[in-house]
Amino acid sequence: MGLFGSLKGKSAQRDEFAGMLMNYLKMHNEPRPMTYRAGDFALVLGDEQVALESHYQRFLAASPKEHDAVMHSIYLDLQPLQPISGYRQVQGLLMPVLRSRMQSSNRALQLKAQKIDAGEELLQPFAGDLAVGLVIDRPTMMQPVVHEDLARWQVTAEAARSAALANLLRVSAPSFEEVDEGIFQSAWADGYDAPRLLSPPLFKTLNLPGETIALTSNADRVWATGSRNPQTIVKLIELAADSLLNAGKPLTPDLLILKEDRWQLWTLAPTHPAYGQHRDLVKLWMRDVYEQQQAALQQIYTDKNRDPYAASYAVARRDNRVESYTAWTEGIGVPFWLPETDTIVFVPVDEEPFHVPRSRVEAVLGPLTAVSGLKAPPRVEVRGFPSKDQLKAMRSRHEN
Repeated sequence: MGLFGSLKGKSAQRDEFAGMLMNYLKMHNEPRPMTYRAGDFALVLGDEQVALESHYQRFLAASPKEHDAVMHSIYLDLQPLQPISGYRQVQGLLMPVLRSRMQSSNRALQLKAQKIDAGEELLQPFAGDLAVGLVIDRPTMMQPVVHEDLARWQVTAEAARSAALANLLRVSAPSFEEVDEGIFQSAWADGYDAPRLLSPPLFKTLNLPGETIALTSNADRVWATGSRNPQTIVKLIELAADSLLNAGKPLTPDLLILKEDRWQLWTLAPTHPAYGQHRDLVKLWMRDVYEQQQAALQQIYTDKNRDPYAASYAVARRDNRVESYTAWTEGIGVPFWLPETDTIVFVPVDEEPFHVPRSRVEAVLGPLTAVSGLKAPPRVEVRGFPSKDQLKAMRSRHEN
């Protein structure tokens, strides 16, 4: 049995694989500092960010006897590449990617916490939480394009995006699999399924009833169906939820609708059969996003007597729906940063905790102030603790 024989099959945890890989790199005297980011399943090696999903899948596909050889191959893949200096060298390697703007904001915080200056990634708003980025598709990694790259190459963002899209379209014949009646999943499986939304004609080939609806749960998975039958939307969300919450490279639960060759955010009406289900999915996804943000903030702000305190975002099932909540605790003297939730649980020193809908909290205290300079996901800053009269007013309004 090879050195990695203890990691068996597809049930192995991604963090176990990451730990083994880091140990292997250390055994081979890897000189660069390394940090594992479990939230987006990535390894920071010096100034480089390495997505681990493709390496993990290659490892899982191998037999135990092949694990040593596969791990060595991954080690070779992760060795530093020669830098690319000119645009002529890079133009044919550019590819577009779709990013979650919330997760991109979290990645920037994580790099700040680790004191890594990787530059500001080039992002252009697309629809909803999604933004278009660019990468250099190198043999062993996707290297994000940052603003400083454009200045060095002396090329505009528009020209670089145009070249990237042209490169993508050359390998983009329609490729979909019908996974349920009227519901299709992208089947390119090359790491660029999501950015193919930049080519709406690919999705028009599906000839879906009504308007085309899409959900980009992961970088490698786009779901599509027609708007005419509401029950297909229910089923699509059900299928996409597992990928978004449990598979690698998650993107967003946003639903998109194709109108006149342009994708737009699609907001379900409260009367739509999938409305509650979709709201539940958004809250479960936000839990993961806020957890990543909180972990980074806790690394940045380490002085408990002076620095702000980032409260947790939690979820619970209530009346067969998912409710988000956070706790506002008495006695914390530093600024208290609360996530945006349905409910705030007040924890007084001398009373039992009680929960109040956020709308009622603001009806008593006034609008809560957004944290200045903190990008999505949003938080509000509160100081001190409500007075007894304010707590009484919130409680009485809630009970009435």
